[in-house]
Amino acid sequence: MFRGFLLAGVCLALAPFAAADDLKKLHVLMVVDNTDPTLSPSVEVDAGRLNALFRETIPEGRFDLKLLGKAKATSKDIKAYYQGLNVGADDALLFYYSGHGGQDEKGLFFALQYGGSGSAKDPLYRKELADVMKAKKAALTVLLTDCCSNRVATAKGRGMDDEADTAASRAKLDSPKEIDPRVRKLFFQSRGVVDITAATDECSYGMPIVGGFFTASLEAALRGRGKAPVSDWKQCFAAVRGETSRIYQKADARGLIDDGGASKGPQVPKAFALGAAGDADPKVDAKGKRYAAILFVNPSPQVLSFSYRWTTGPEKMTDVSLKSKEEKLVFVEVKGNDLPKCEWKMPGESGTLSPKEWTGVGTPAAEDAKRITVTPSKKK
Repeated sequence: MFRGFLLAGVCLALAPFAAADDLKKLHVLMVVDNTDPTLSPSVEVDAGRLNALFRETIPEGRFDLKLLGKAKATSKDIKAYYQGLNVGADDALLFYYSGHGGQDEKGLFFALQYGGSGSAKDPLYRKELADVMKAKKAALTVLLTDCCSNRVATAKGRGMDDEADTAASRAKLDSPKEIDPRVRKLFFQSRGVVDITAATDECSYGMPIVGGFFTASLEAALRGRGKAPVSDWKQCFAAVRGETSRIYQKADARGLIDDGGASKGPQVPKAFALGAAGDADPKVDAKGKRYAAILFVNPSPQVLSFSYRWTTGPEKMTDVSLKSKEEKLVFVEVKGNDLPKCEWKMPGESGTLSPKEWTGVGTPAAEDAKRITVTPSKKK
């Protein structure tokens, strides 16, 4: 008897799966520039969201969290934090920023100490910060920023004198006994550099109760509120990008987007890097694109390994390993009139699947794909 897996009526063989070792500690720096009174209600909601997320999903001792706000949200304080941080080779770094941002001829920057003045008094360039973080040689370096990335003017000036203080810094939450599975995969089992921002050369939006659209979408993905699987940064980014765009479109349809014509919309997050297992962000057409999508689902208690390729793509197959109860969303942009097929194979077995078509801004989510259930079977 041969034990395999039934995929759309075809058997696939069982193969071993090796999980990555957990990193030892996650060092979180949250910077919330709440010096602008018109923006502070939204960014403080963001700080509260992520502060609660990490404290409710990671046990004490496996992470530390530093919050900089108001007068402490400066380029000097940010650099000083990393310069004084003791980082091991098996640690992870996370920089999260919520506030004003923009870009000029030098590149993208965080508009620190904005204060409602209409210009960045203390701009910190994204590349400069990334270089500072990479110099610590952590196993994983993550930048997640909820700010605008359109072109604005910069100016030098003096920051505010208030001490850092937000609701997030005062929150008292119970520590869990184990790391949440999604948080574990993204922050303790990923490697390399992850660099994601809230908008692609456009404005980033938020509301006093909701907070930033990007941060709300990020928290939802990390807590598993969406239907799409989140087992790596590529999947997480796809979920966050799609949800951010959907929130924007709903707000815009209700007349809640009022930026004086500063943005062409919609808000579409951008990824510069997605870790060792991910790729740079593919370009997204704001008017929407056509995709062919399939969701592989393994409800069995065993591990499934197979390879697949799209008929319109490269000849090289992509290898997939699905653990018990795990899902894998795969999709490809449709270039011609006809949907491509999805070919899969393993030694001695092969087949072809028909995907589901999806059209929209961003990329498909799990609910947008054709669901292919993988179940154990026997082959004589």
